[in-house]
Amino acid sequence: MIIDLRNIQAEQVEFINYLESKPGAINPKSKFGVTKGQAIDLLSELMEVCNAAKVQKWWDKSNIDKDNVAEELADLMAHICNIANYLDIDLIHEVEELQIKSIEGIVLAFVQDVILLSNSNNKAFIRHRIFVILTKYIQLVYALGFNIEELKEAYYKKLKVNYTRF
Repeated sequence: MIIDLRNIQAEQVEFINYLESKPGAINPKSKFGVTKGQAIDLLSELMEVCNAAKVQKWWDKSNIDKDNVAEELADLMAHICNIANYLDIDLIHEVEELQIKSIEGIVLAFVQDVILLSNSNNKAFIRHRIFVILTKYIQLVYALGFNIEELKEAYYKKLKVNYTRF
């Protein structure tokens, strides 16, 4: 399946420009690769997805708020797009459809890939790793019961809110 997030990337460029126009806003950048802050952004959003989806909360039998999970997945997608934009990578990628055996396994693999990403200054390695992370993100999306169109819808909904927050 082909995943094309270039339209989301374009929206994120506009939103980041909007944020940077605010007094006192400083967007830290690295000449060499992904900053530690950008890596922490990804990991933070991933953990918000886990909390919303109760991935690690086996004892919690309350209902999962699917809208909240979709919103957190959309936030994670936005941060993946921000990094791809920063590195001038178009996020259009063929992702193999796989049956996921363990959401926890995908989450841990995602964490490992983000750590690898943040510890490299090799552009080719970083480019490859972004697509590995995108693949794991898509697997997580489907494993949590969503599809890309639902995530794009959640993204645009959250984007409207974000413009009013900042």
